[in-house]
Amino acid sequence: MLTTVIVILFAIHAVATPIDSSIAINIPISEIYTLNTIPAETIVKPSSTETSIVKTNSKVKATPDLPKQDWQQARLDYQQARKVLAKGDFGHYLTLRDNLTDYPLYPYLEYEYLRQHLTKSNTPQIKQFLHTWSYTPLASALKYGWLRELAKSGQWQHYLDNFDGHINGTEFQCYALWAQHKLGLTEDALNYVAELWLVNHSQPDACNSIFDLWIKKGNLTEAMAWQRFEIALSAGNTKLARYLTRFMSNKHQRLAKLAWEIYIYPQRLESMARFESFNSEHQHVILRGFKRLARKDSLLAYQLWPGYQKTQHFQPSQISLINRQIMQWLANQDNSATYQDALQRSPNQTDDNSIEAGIRLAIRQQDWSLIISLTALLSADTQSSTRNQYWLARAQLETNSSSVQEVYKNLQKLSQQRDYYS
Repeated sequence: MLTTVIVILFAIHAVATPIDSSIAINIPISEIYTLNTIPAETIVKPSSTETSIVKTNSKVKATPDLPKQDWQQARLDYQQARKVLAKGDFGHYLTLRDNLTDYPLYPYLEYEYLRQHLTKSNTPQIKQFLHTWSYTPLASALKYGWLRELAKSGQWQHYLDNFDGHINGTEFQCYALWAQHKLGLTEDALNYVAELWLVNHSQPDACNSIFDLWIKKGNLTEAMAWQRFEIALSAGNTKLARYLTRFMSNKHQRLAKLAWEIYIYPQRLESMARFESFNSEHQHVILRGFKRLARKDSLLAYQLWPGYQKTQHFQPSQISLINRQIMQWLANQDNSATYQDALQRSPNQTDDNSIEAGIRLAIRQQDWSLIISLTALLSADTQSSTRNQYWLARAQLETNSSSVQEVYKNLQKLSQQRDYYS
């Protein structure tokens, strides 16, 4: 109960007392609430003038059992301490602090003080704070701010001494690699750069120095630049993809710029002549374009796709994938006639997603016969879902295609399940 009170006070004060917005605090809720179950080894019942002491695994101090007037004074002192900290009157703060060490919100004061004194001379106090209040969000916030300050001031050995594998964030990993380089361990540091560079998003500015060194040392190949271009473009990060073209030869730059253009404007696939020289190595540009085009204009994609199948030697799996994508978006965009035409043209190249999209289209248009025929094409597991069984029964009733008794029997089975459609 006692620990619960302290945690609740922390939560309330966290709303009223903002922490440095540049420092992310990320502590799982489960870790906070597990404080409620910390076993107490010894509990000493305090008198009216004594402070209760609870020895726990986390060394949580109990709140002092003070008279009401003393608590009121402590609150006033706490508020005054916050004000002098905000003004930078640290001498006055230190005087007030001595009377607040047992106040439940004391760690917030000390966090704010240390946050403004992240100097090497304060290392013992910082480490003590991190140890004492390790179970609170304040510890990780101070740790991140401290490491960031050490990096900015170039205290690289001190940074590595206090950096560990539990530190989250690419920013701090990049600082650690740069610290290794500055301390003469360049080769070891560069071995870890590629995995940080080959991502689909831009990395923090803290990585720029180690990335520039890695590139200067000749570690960035054109194949790696193309690989990152591909994963960035596939993730929709067009700005990064365009930036990466500077690391390519003229030949690959032309292909990359075309890939970027088709991603942004997939309707330009209408100019088939631009892609006649494409080989199997570059066909993914066309395939990605058709995936995008299907979402934007499924009718145009349906019209263009047969021509590309004739001029490009796609794999059967690739053809089937694009057919399913086009069919799904034809249904999503309410192109009923074209959807059914596509289904007849490629009856063996469907999947549950494209068929269920057609069922939803048929429901919107109350095409009960189409619902029945499409449901028969679903896999057994998908067909047996309560949603599909409900709409199949509804369609059977509307079309009189099954006996009423049999349909009601199936609906009765559905009603026994706990589901939206039952």
